[in-house]
Amino acid sequence: MWNSRLARLLPLLCVLFCARITVAGDSLDLPQIPWAHLDKPQTGYEYSGVPWLRVGDRLGVERFWMAGFIEARNQKEFSQEVLPNHQWRGFLRAESDWTLLRSQGYRIRIPVAYFHESGHATAGMFVDGESPTHEIWDGVYRNVHLNALESGILFESQGPLQWFVDARSQFYFYSRNTPEARNLQSSLGGGASLAMEGRWNMDEKNGLFVSGFARVLGEGADRVKTAVNFWGITGIEKRTVDYPIIARVWSVSVATGYVRYIQTARREIALFGQYFEGYPGGYADSRQHERRFAVGLGLGI
Repeated sequence: MWNSRLARLLPLLCVLFCARITVAGDSLDLPQIPWAHLDKPQTGYEYSGVPWLRVGDRLGVERFWMAGFIEARNQKEFSQEVLPNHQWRGFLRAESDWTLLRSQGYRIRIPVAYFHESGHATAGMFVDGESPTHEIWDGVYRNVHLNALESGILFESQGPLQWFVDARSQFYFYSRNTPEARNLQSSLGGGASLAMEGRWNMDEKNGLFVSGFARVLGEGADRVKTAVNFWGITGIEKRTVDYPIIARVWSVSVATGYVRYIQTARREIALFGQYFEGYPGGYADSRQHERRFAVGLGLGI
């Protein structure tokens, strides 16, 4: 049973997924988003022992673009099926940029963006937890929601060998990433991210890439006194503690693979392998740490 917020996002995602960019000439010049980026708008399937499915896309007009996706995935500790159904994540981004410097072969931009992210367990999902980080699967309504303004600097080169570097800082507001603390309060915080990708274009239709992405979100400005599960002498025990509304988390992703360019639709298909470590994002206890290898197939831009 889908959450009502997901239902409200579906029409927008249908537009993003079905729209074809028809802006004439070079007025539309979207920056590359590396395949290792954890928020890359794409439609694809990934498997790392558990299934992961994402449906999304982006479109733009002149210097402004929007992107969004819906992502569903499973927890490795629970029973598995071919399609993911344990939790879902919704993501929406609006971005514009200004060219700071442009020369033959490279370009430097200043991007400014807003994004919203929310993570939810599938309605009614209940699992008898075996660790404190599993206790969020208790059937009680909890969620993760993040809202942020971000800016930074973006470098990209052209030619058979392409390089892309995107460094940004984020200001989070009305945000919370600690579903383990049973409160619905929000706070302010800050973060930073770095995305990089190198590509070797063998011809107009085929290429190889290697990319990386790293992100850190610092502890937020506010704390709340609440009950949280911890390991105790006799097992899992609940303690009332002073707990951050936004907890410090970090994530690192590295991906490499093959891309096939679909020039008529301004899209690309990628077959890739990926290594991930850190906080998984979405609906997850902020103390959860994962390390996984995955293979995936995606359609993006």
